[in-house]
Amino acid sequence: MSSAPRLITNHGLNSSRQSVSQHLDIFEGAVLVQARREGRYKFHYINTAPLDPIMGRWGNQSGGSPSSGAAIDGEGSA
Repeated sequence: MSSAPRLITNHGLNSSRQSVSQHLDIFEGAVLVQARREGRYKFHYINTAPLDPIMGRWGNQSGGSPSSGAAIDGEGSA
């Protein structure tokens, strides 16, 4: 068994490999993900730089950034 099915099972994901690949292609097109190939493997890296201007505006509107207390996952001191 390869690591991909275990990863999907461990995290309760129900997406097919094709679905994940299509989403990664969209993120690559939006420059939110960068990919690097090594032989038959393809490694994906998150590129958050395009989101910096949005995060800056969001932080200015709410009086702070998520790291200053407004936790995205619902935990923390909001």
